[in-house]
Amino acid sequence: MAETNMSAMALACIGQKRAPPEVAALGLSELKSVYAAIAEEQQNTGGTILYRVKIPSGGGKAFDILTGDEETDTSVPAFSGVIVCHHKCSAYFSEEPGNSPPLCASSDGEQGIDSSTGEVRRCRDCPRNAYGTGRNGRGKACKNMHRLYIMAPGVAIPFVLCLPPTSLKNVQNYLLSTLAARQLKPWQVMTEFSVTSAQNADGVKYSVVKMKLLGRLSEADQAAADFFHEGFQAMTEVREVNGDDYNREPAVSIDAEPAVGYQIQPLKGETT
Repeated sequence: MAETNMSAMALACIGQKRAPPEVAALGLSELKSVYAAIAEEQQNTGGTILYRVKIPSGGGKAFDILTGDEETDTSVPAFSGVIVCHHKCSAYFSEEPGNSPPLCASSDGEQGIDSSTGEVRRCRDCPRNAYGTGRNGRGKACKNMHRLYIMAPGVAIPFVLCLPPTSLKNVQNYLLSTLAARQLKPWQVMTEFSVTSAQNADGVKYSVVKMKLLGRLSEADQAAADFFHEGFQAMTEVREVNGDDYNREPAVSIDAEPAVGYQIQPLKGETT
């Protein structure tokens, strides 16, 4: 009887939608005014500026933050920010290493466009989107990915982080089990991003991105985050998939089973 009661209590705790604590002010409202000035200048010059977060190859444990300026590029083992927008995407690339544009790409993971013919294909029915069509008969020839747009404290330029197939399970668990279970949107919280090493059945190491909930945004930061979220939802041009979205170096050109996803854990100071 005691074991039954303990089991019932454990299940009840899992089902509770616990509110995480509020994080310290991030100053997103100040970033909003700076970004607005940048966006205005973009209208005059054309183009869009984003800082790209590159996932290491070969099981490395540090992100590369690429700003377009070698003097400000940096590497970090982890960083925190607010996911102001995210979406699925897919691409079929040449087997050759490099960052050449995809042969076929989808900015929503639903419909792809063949770059050579302009043909629109339904991803669900495409033979390249089937398991077993990837290199050496593993994974898929078409790479299913998930792109995140992140505002980091003190940085007015958004980060773009495109997660490869090996990190999809983690982001799905984070968005669904960690956030949706608490009735939270990703642009309402501060998220920590880190990278860990995993290994496939052949002993090949690869890197996996992990996400951790740090807390809710303050009222002022939330208002600014809503501004960024609405802006990125409307900016469809930034969603185009390109050669930088997937690392095709041999060490990571695999579709190994992702590591165990992020598990719900009570936060320090979290209420029930």
